[in-house]
Amino acid sequence: MGNKYRRPVAVVAVTFVVGLLLAPAAALAADPPADPPADVVLDAVIVVHHVDAFDGPIAGATITVTSYRVPDAPIQVASATTDHQGAATLAGIARPADGAGPVLLDVRSDLVSTTVDEAGCIEIASWYAGESAIPALATVEILLDSTAKSVEISCPEPTEPPADTEPSPEPEPTAEPSAGGVLAATGRPQITPPSTDTGDGATASASGSPAVPGMLAVLGLFAGAVLAAVRRRGISRRGS
Repeated sequence: MGNKYRRPVAVVAVTFVVGLLLAPAAALAADPPADPPADVVLDAVIVVHHVDAFDGPIAGATITVTSYRVPDAPIQVASATTDHQGAATLAGIARPADGAGPVLLDVRSDLVSTTVDEAGCIEIASWYAGESAIPALATVEILLDSTAKSVEISCPEPTEPPADTEPSPEPEPTAEPSAGGVLAATGRPQITPPSTDTGDGATASASGSPAVPGMLAVLGLFAGAVLAAVRRRGISRRGS
């Protein structure tokens, strides 16, 4: 004859309290004596399912079953690991012989999972579920709901550039020429004279000035008057 035990669905508590602190004392007991009591047989089959209200079946969890009559004197401690459906089967568990006093079971499930993302952040998640004082029978099926879940995330500190790194110097502005001249290497404006139009290509000289032809004409007239006077004087001398 078998019994099925199921906890009422509880709200999952997100907490950083380690699930070990919530476990019954009998589950933390040492290994049982080598020989069970005479009125205890080791043939019970315990099927345990661990689910979470948000995460669904908990795979890879460690199931621990402790049988006892007195909490601080365990008869047997057995363990198994849940499969991808969150189930584990334990055989050869202690139960009372026919007509003997009851044997009780404490059942707990523990899982700690660590993942690292691309940024180097480490996430540590843990789940705990447990039931205590379950009567041991030939077949027992137990459904555990997570009663405690812990999530802790830590990320590496961002790296900073070296303190001695200096920024690149900014390029100096290029000087632009102003109207009417150019800037020489000294930065002083240099005036460029306009080009001279020399007509047919002759080189400009002082004789090209407008006053020079007038002066030449006056000199020509003066020279002509002098020559005429000299000629008249010569003629008068020959007539006398």
